[in-house]
Amino acid sequence: MIFLSILHFSSWFLAAIVLLAVNPTSEPQSLSCWLVEDVPATESTPRVIRQTPVLVQFTDASGLTHSSPVTTEPGTLLFYVFDPSGKLSLDFTSCEITHHLPQEVFLNWTLSLTEEQVSPPALGRTWYTLAASSRLDGRALSLVLGPLGDKKDHFAGMFSLEVKSHPT
Repeated sequence: MIFLSILHFSSWFLAAIVLLAVNPTSEPQSLSCWLVEDVPATESTPRVIRQTPVLVQFTDASGLTHSSPVTTEPGTLLFYVFDPSGKLSLDFTSCEITHHLPQEVFLNWTLSLTEEQVSPPALGRTWYTLAASSRLDGRALSLVLGPLGDKKDHFAGMFSLEVKSHPT
């Protein structure tokens, strides 16, 4: 009888874990950033630096978004980002995103960022660089974001560099 109770409890426990994995009860993890763009001057306007708020929503490798809708303030962009390095976290206190234009390089020691072995501009997709830092522990992270799937707002970290500075 005890064995059946334990078996029933473990079956229930396993079902609860599966449900939590499929439908997490916690809010989706996200990081507030700024998209910084250089807007060239025209005949009627001077050159300006435009800053647009971006909510970076952490996602998985398949690019699946959370079932709960993410609400943003008007004018805020929403980027779904998968970081295979696992270094992008909520611990960062500042975050900035800029457009990234990888260039073709014909040197033997370089590696391509894509399986197609062509320059990302030739792929016709937008790439970004995300730079995040933490005033709390001195960490800084640069992450090159490339397209993930066929959605324009889904990205994956293609290259990351983390630095930790020590206060003097």
